[in-house]
Amino acid sequence: MKRILLILLLLATSLSLKAQVIEGTSAQSSLDYGLVSGPISYKDGKLLNSLGFAISKEQGAGYFEEAQYNDFLKASKKTSTASILNNIGAYCVGFAIGYPLGSLIVGGDIKKALPVAGVCLGLGVPFLAVGIPMWKSGETTLKGIADEYNASIQSQSYVPTFTIGGTANGFGIALTF
Repeated sequence: MKRILLILLLLATSLSLKAQVIEGTSAQSSLDYGLVSGPISYKDGKLLNSLGFAISKEQGAGYFEEAQYNDFLKASKKTSTASILNNIGAYCVGFAIGYPLGSLIVGGDIKKALPVAGVCLGLGVPFLAVGIPMWKSGETTLKGIADEYNASIQSQSYVPTFTIGGTANGFGIALTF
C-alpha cells in the first residue's frame, strides 16, 4: 500500500510540475500589442514569430486565416496534450527500469521490485503509445501551417512606410518595411 501511495504521489508531483508555465519576459509583454511581420518558424511544439517569441492563441487570429487558425488551435492542443502524456509515460518507464536496478545495487530483494516495475511499465507504455503519434501529428500540422504562412508572405510585396508620431515605445520616427 505504501508503494502504491508513493507512486501516486510521485505521479501527482510530476503532473503539477509540468503544469507550471514560465511567463514571458518583459520584451515579450511589450510585443503583445500586435503582430510582428516576417516569417514564422516551428520549435518544440510552438510557432515562433520572427523575433523568436511564441505566437499566442490571440495573436494567431491575426496571423492566420480562419481555417489555418482552427488548425493552429487544434495542433497546439494536440502537442500540449501529447507532451503531458509523453512525460507521464517516460516517468513511469524510467521508474520501471530504475527501481529494480536501484534495488539490485542497494542489495535489496529484486523479486519484490519486479512486480512494481511491471505495473509501472504497464502504465507507462500506453501513455507513450498514445502520446508519440499525437505529438508527431500536431508537429506536422504546425510545420505545415508555418510553411503555408511563409509562402503567403513571400508572395506579398511590402511597401515601406515612414511615420512620425506615436510608436510602441513612445514618440518618434518609425520606418517600417
